[in-house]
Amino acid sequence: MRRRSGPIASVVLAAALLISPVVPVASAPLPAVDGGSGAALDAPQRYVEEVFPTITTTGGIPFAEVVNDAGDDQVLLLDITVPVGDTETLRPALVWMGGGSFTSVTRSSMANWTNRSARRGYVGVTIDYRVRPGLAIDDLAGHIAAIKDAGHDAQAAVRWLRANAATYGIDPERITVGGYSAGAVTALWVNHNEEWAEPGGPNQPQPSGTSAAVSNAGAFGGSPVAGDPPIAMFHGEKDTRVAYSAGVAHCDAQLSVGNVCELTSFPDYAHGLPWDEIYGPAFDFIYRHVSCGQGFSDLPLPHPFCGDIDWLTTNELANGYADGTYRPTAAFSRQAMLAMLWRMAGSPTGAPDPGFSDVGPTHPFLDAIAWAVDTGIAQGYPDGTFLPTGTVSRQAAVAWQWKLLGAPTGAPDAGFDDVTPANPFGDAIDWAADAGITTGYADGGFHPGSPVSRQAGAAQLHRTAPLLP
Repeated sequence: MRRRSGPIASVVLAAALLISPVVPVASAPLPAVDGGSGAALDAPQRYVEEVFPTITTTGGIPFAEVVNDAGDDQVLLLDITVPVGDTETLRPALVWMGGGSFTSVTRSSMANWTNRSARRGYVGVTIDYRVRPGLAIDDLAGHIAAIKDAGHDAQAAVRWLRANAATYGIDPERITVGGYSAGAVTALWVNHNEEWAEPGGPNQPQPSGTSAAVSNAGAFGGSPVAGDPPIAMFHGEKDTRVAYSAGVAHCDAQLSVGNVCELTSFPDYAHGLPWDEIYGPAFDFIYRHVSCGQGFSDLPLPHPFCGDIDWLTTNELANGYADGTYRPTAAFSRQAMLAMLWRMAGSPTGAPDPGFSDVGPTHPFLDAIAWAVDTGIAQGYPDGTFLPTGTVSRQAAVAWQWKLLGAPTGAPDAGFDDVTPANPFGDAIDWAADAGITTGYADGGFHPGSPVSRQAGAAQLHRTAPLLP
């Protein structure tokens, strides 16, 4: 969540719419991965794929009592869709709001979004908000009032979700809003205006801030300020109902103050959008900015290696630390890297004890180290030690991965300034560069003796896995 201050001009809003290095501590080894080689590395990834085939919806849940524009009391309802059999208790919630030009709204119109959300492991929510039947498109004052009402209702829903987070397995710190048309306008209003919450509105004192917003054919006429949450916008260039130019202007304003806006334009579409082309990028945006690395406290989003780290932990190749961190910039130890390669190979057992003086019979990584030495992937030092907690260099890491794949030959010389023909790791480095496992630096070097960080190692292993036989 975030805070911002300062109102925006309601007339501008309505007009825009009507224009149309730490050393890792000891960590217990993970259980072996069943199966062999690449077959064990294809675990469905929560929030990235639809990992839950069965979902269930609880509909018609009251979340607020309001007074509508006719002066009548109105009970607002929401529907919640969750995965069946899910044991996770801190799931991001995605709130989807339907369109209808602020004259009508139907919760079921967003079932395509809530269902897909739940199948990915989120809590999918869709809500009522106040509308004004008969509202004319040129009624500026009416639209201002309708947008404000809808925004307050959506904020009340966000607060209700926080108040009931434990009941529905929701992470109260990760609530995203999205919608179509009027619902997208409302989502953007909520995402930018936590401080505009209705004084004394329903479900106080919970905050109404959000983590991100997804706008489908929506726009917002105000001026974002630094620190506002990220937004993704999908808009048809031929849209005359909510003008494409208004969407572009809002995205530019978001970017101009240093915030994130990702705009996807559809040249051949108007207000209706090609949904099958939007679901994937929209959920990818949410994953990168909201749900990736959920189990770790030290992966601020977006994080360039977060997806690799998630893949590593999803496939039980590595874990984090007892304090809830992953420590992405810490160096990989020799034992940790070999343990991951061992798990990628199917956790084979039976290799003879290599007899290193610093790897005793009860060492938690003995099987991995013994396997690596027995297969020729790694070796110890002349003094009879293995130095299991020593750091892994870049050249050693790619050599181990190269040997895991059978030491393929034929890669062209990568041409790194600091990798001479006499370098014993030259073939492995050339292979790694050619296969896209890792790259060099802007200075033309590979820096072969530099340590491999836990985040870079995760990326290398992720890229190596598809090459396993």
